Amino acid sequence: MTSRRHLLHAALALVAVASLPMLQACAGTPPSGTAPTDDPAFLAWLRNLTERLKADPYAKPLPMKSKFENDTFLVRLHDAYRKRTPRDAFTSWFNAQYPGFLYEGAVISEQLPR
Repeated sequence: MTSRRHLLHAALALVAVASLPMLQACAGTPPSGTAPTDDPAFLAWLRNLTERLKADPYAKPLPMKSKFENDTFLVRLHDAYRKRTPRDAFTSWFNAQYPGFLYEGAVISEQLPR
């Protein structure tokens, strides 16, 4: 009986250790309902992207006219960043929303994780 218990504990320990990488990977990706402002990895990436665009002499600031427009852009960008929206779908949406900002859209799309 005791050896069975030890065997069971050893098997459970092995399963727990083997599942650690999977649990850590899951912890790094927020649930799909997570708001962009609650995703630290996305916010760090967005800060880096913003700095890159500010330093680019060819990039123009995007004309965000309202909080709704800004929020919509962030949600769409977050979905593309988390690969819930394909890169080309985001690029098409961006180019339709901001037709005079094709260069900026290309820079943003190129910076999205692959």
